[in-house]
Amino acid sequence: MLSKSNIFFCPKCGIENHQFYGKVCKNCFLKDFKLFDIPKILKAKICPVCGSYFKSGKWILYKNLKDIIFSIVEDSLEIYKNAKDIKINLIPETGDTVSQQELCYQIEGLKLETSTFMVTIQVDAQVRDIRIKEEAKTTVRIKSETCDTCSRISGGYYEGIVQIRAENRYPSQEEREKCIDLAYKVIEHNQDTDRYAFITDIKKLKEGTDIYVGSINIGRKLCRAIIENFSGKFTESPKLYGRKNGKDLYRISFSVRLPEFVQGDIIAVKNKVIEVKKLSKPQIKGIDLNTWKQDILTSKQKIQKLCNRKDAVKTVLICVEKDIIQILDPDTYKPVILKKPILLNIKSGSDINIVKTSKGIFVLPS
Repeated sequence: MLSKSNIFFCPKCGIENHQFYGKVCKNCFLKDFKLFDIPKILKAKICPVCGSYFKSGKWILYKNLKDIIFSIVEDSLEIYKNAKDIKINLIPETGDTVSQQELCYQIEGLKLETSTFMVTIQVDAQVRDIRIKEEAKTTVRIKSETCDTCSRISGGYYEGIVQIRAENRYPSQEEREKCIDLAYKVIEHNQDTDRYAFITDIKKLKEGTDIYVGSINIGRKLCRAIIENFSGKFTESPKLYGRKNGKDLYRISFSVRLPEFVQGDIIAVKNKVIEVKKLSKPQIKGIDLNTWKQDILTSKQKIQKLCNRKDAVKTVLICVEKDIIQILDPDTYKPVILKKPILLNIKSGSDINIVKTSKGIFVLPS
């Protein structure tokens, strides 16, 4: 039996208790306790073009409207600081503007002026030895506002022009398409970290392709990606176009020069005829068509382009001897004797591809 000295009373309700939370009993503690606070109304701005959400003074790219709404609510939640093992459940309820189905879809293209969404917040947490669950509702009001990036795109803004050209020739259609494809890949890869990772315009010219990009950094990355794929080189030419907050603003023209030769070109270097296989600055790797052995040249050597593998024609290998072969000329239908490439290992009667050049006729390795 407890002595009178061990009997305690809650100063708020006056009921006898042996366990207190702060200075009050459990019932009084729970009666006045708030596990979390959330404003009744939350406001946010979303770009209807790209789906970016304006947060902490900057635009952050999101794609899903539901994710944005949940982010707004979670950022505004104030949970009791000593709560542990916290579990949060957010349940969206549609307002009168957007349906539940639209809420789960991508935000791009959603034409909203002001949209209202109700969200139920359920929080479950441990406070001392009590498991507490609370629920509340909030209203999220979203206003449509074009972000700075989309405003710049629509206004034709750019900081760099990547001008793609080739040495002593025009870039091929395949090269042009590949460069444009690389540009979009560079943009996609950098969109999360660079708000100005966008393409403003692409101009297709006789002499090459000009790609207008939103930032100088993206221009450099695109140039490096092109050089990595095709070899070649690039230079930068800055031009002052204005001032902002006391700082000079520059636009940069990036001049990308693709190599004079491409894979498949048949070239002459001194007494050798080479089929180009790979370009890696400053080297040209290829196959010597006299021997079929691999060879390495430098772009500094005097080189003459003869033709390309695409110009090859099919004919018949009539016979193979120790040092010579005999083929059928596809134009005259007369036999022609050629020096046998050392590594040639093809049987008589087989179909082969040849190129006719100013340096002679050559059999191409398959």
